Amino acid sequence: MKLFFVCLCLIVFNSCRHDNSLEKAPKEEFDFLFLSHTYVRGGTHMDIDPLIKEIDFNDYDLLMLGGDLLEHTTQYADTFEWVNSIFKLDQPKTLWALGNHDYDNVQSIRDKIGGPQYFAKYFKGITFLVLDTQDSLSNFRADQLELIKNVTDTILESSHLILLMHKLVWMVDGGLLETMVDSVCNGGLGTCFYCNNPNNFYSDVYPRLVAVKNRGIGVLCLGGDIGLSVQKYEHVSNEGIQFAATGLCSGCAVNYGMRFKWISYANELSYEYVLMTELAEE
Repeated sequence: MKLFFVCLCLIVFNSCRHDNSLEKAPKEEFDFLFLSHTYVRGGTHMDIDPLIKEIDFNDYDLLMLGGDLLEHTTQYADTFEWVNSIFKLDQPKTLWALGNHDYDNVQSIRDKIGGPQYFAKYFKGITFLVLDTQDSLSNFRADQLELIKNVTDTILESSHLILLMHKLVWMVDGGLLETMVDSVCNGGLGTCFYCNNPNNFYSDVYPRLVAVKNRGIGVLCLGGDIGLSVQKYEHVSNEGIQFAATGLCSGCAVNYGMRFKWISYANELSYEYVLMTELAEE
């Protein structure tokens, strides 16, 4: 009888033990999506590329937007609410760098996202700098420049720094790159709100990015103001700074988004250009 009681206790004890093998392991692999220039040119204020509506954004841990979501994203309150229902602009998983077509009512954007339109975000080992290249005709001034300085001076825990922006500011005053502006960017060289303007990227920002890279942190500048001439763009500077861009041309035969894979335990960040038709089918 005693032996039976001991065996019964052992069975009950073992059945009640916490089985660590059944615990859900912390997520260590993450998927990001980058889209830009999603509006339909010449359409109504609520026209967006139809494939956008077919993408399940819940499949992604972060959604990065490179601006120009609609032809006039914030001109009308109902339009802004409608595009917010698609991209969840007011949610922390959405990072939105404003374009010139988003700029009708910047205060409504600040109210929606709960702060300035330029900010820093840390996510699982990556630091993001979301920048406003419409401000000061593409020049980084005042609080925005201070934000860039603070992040680049203090970044320690991240293995990568991603700068998200609309205009490809690095192409102006970039030597050979400047000769390619008109064939790559939606806005040509000039001095206007939609142009690629002379700016202070190489004088005030780029040296700081090189210093970050020299500390062993990968640096990627991601832009969204392309699509009308080319849909993909990549460049690596002599100092190892990466530049990439994509943007939609609604009605064009081929369009791309950029899908990122972040493996946090290995500090591995990769991306690929994916056809919008494939993103919509996934």
